[in-house]
Amino acid sequence: MARWLLPYRGLLRLKSLASSSASAVISRSYISEMRRSAFRENLLRILRTEIAYEVESRPPSQPEAAFRSFDVDDRPGEQWIQLRWSRGREEIKIEATMFDGAAPSTRSAAASEVADAGDARLHISLMVEVSKGDDSEFALQFACSAWPDDIEVEKVFPVRRGHAAHRQYVGPDFKDLDEEMRDTLLEYLEERGVNDELAGFLHGYMANKDRTELVRWLRNIESYVKKYKRLLQSNCCSDMAISCPAGPFLFLTETSTSPTFGPTLLPSYPEKSQLSTKLLSSWNNTKLCLPMVNYY
Repeated sequence: MARWLLPYRGLLRLKSLASSSASAVISRSYISEMRRSAFRENLLRILRTEIAYEVESRPPSQPEAAFRSFDVDDRPGEQWIQLRWSRGREEIKIEATMFDGAAPSTRSAAASEVADAGDARLHISLMVEVSKGDDSEFALQFACSAWPDDIEVEKVFPVRRGHAAHRQYVGPDFKDLDEEMRDTLLEYLEERGVNDELAGFLHGYMANKDRTELVRWLRNIESYVKKYKRLLQSNCCSDMAISCPAGPFLFLTETSTSPTFGPTLLPSYPEKSQLSTKLLSSWNNTKLCLPMVNYY
């Protein structure tokens, strides 16, 4: 009789083990979901706090649509702007980046009794193109650096319109040109509105755009997390990322143990670094998988 019952006892053990295993899986899944939910709520709280801080402490203003004779295209969500001026048959186009670097202030300690540790000259890259209407085969381009109070020309070279040359020869550095030639080219740019006044305008404009794009980026992240939080499952997909316009990018991936930020944050904007620190601390080793979203 006992021999007959042995198979049934084994079957009962298997059923008991399967039930225990299923309960453990459900328990782990529940705990994992609770952790992800807590992370999302913490992330939303941080984002709302940062948005409120940016809007209240440094509210961005409406971007200017023109500067002198130039029309300004703000390129919302992008890290550059464009200025255009039709000067008779001549077309002047300027493409300027947002702040893409910094250098120590030129002020010496003797000129300032109190040294500011955060004092730095922010840099904007500038490409100026002057063309002579549709009939002209070539355009003249100037690669420039815009500092807060002046514009420095780095290179000047002709380009064939409608033809992107591979590794085009762009001539010597501007500083190595003959002094008379340098002065003549600087006067040429001055007549076309490329001067120190333009540098000051660009720096004011980009400071405002930097605030605008940061708030836009924060709101895009907030909107994404709120809209797709039901779809955020730890094993739903392979490496994915949020893609948002301008400002420091945040990547949250299934296989990563921490988010990655880019581009490099400038020292003049410490609140961005504080935001990065808060988001990193809220990560708390929680793995999260986000489907790709592009807000452009």
